Amino acid sequence: MKTNPRLLLAVLAAATSPPLFAETPATIGTARILGGVPDGTPPPSEAPKPCFTVKPSNLLSSKTQQQGGRTLTLGEIKPIALPAPLKPTPLKPIPPAPTDPAVQEHFKALRQVHHETSLLLVGATISHLPDGSVHSHVTLQPLGIGEPVTFVSSADFGLLAGIRSFIDSAGKKHDLLMSWSVEPNEPPSTRATRLQRGYDLKKLPKLPPGPTNFTLISGNPDPATLTAIQSLHALYQSEQPRLLAAHQ
Repeated sequence: MKTNPRLLLAVLAAATSPPLFAETPATIGTARILGGVPDGTPPPSEAPKPCFTVKPSNLLSSKTQQQGGRTLTLGEIKPIALPAPLKPTPLKPIPPAPTDPAVQEHFKALRQVHHETSLLLVGATISHLPDGSVHSHVTLQPLGIGEPVTFVSSADFGLLAGIRSFIDSAGKKHDLLMSWSVEPNEPPSTRATRLQRGYDLKKLPKLPPGPTNFTLISGNPDPATLTAIQSLHALYQSEQPRLLAAHQ
């Protein structure tokens, strides 16, 4: 899977231990996507800029000439009233130094407001199976917090890559930075052998029953990381039509 070298350690950490336990995400009513999902819709066009027009009665004379293959028309018009000149913008005061006590208090207040935001670095490899199902092998790393977690999921993380930010079920905001790729179609036996070798497993972990589930392969996620993973799966299940339409 191709990824940014700076994120190599974070999003492609290899899993070396057998499956730890299976987790089926519960229904999470408060998880929600922040902002829109990129779907290729072009941004709205800018409003046309106002044009300067001259009434025929204000035209004193005109002259047309050719220049470099262009036709230029020069006109002399009656004097027009010009807007009042803009007042000079007053100079801004020099900001205080970062060591200023007031600045320190401001930074402290900002940290208290934004301390519940985290950046999740995710690397995902998606396999489309002959029976129509999808398996995603995912490594997730909260930036600067905890250890990487590796799991196999029945969610197509290629669709979740359209999410920039989301709120999990605990009310915590996460920004999502994902690198993902899709494996080519291959026989199930070949795929199983390749993944077992890549993850140092005796056999591939089985997913719990249900529409959207995952099984941990390695890592010991803290409650906050586990909640974020569960919330991503809940969003995939509830927002799948929207995510699929944006992806297509």
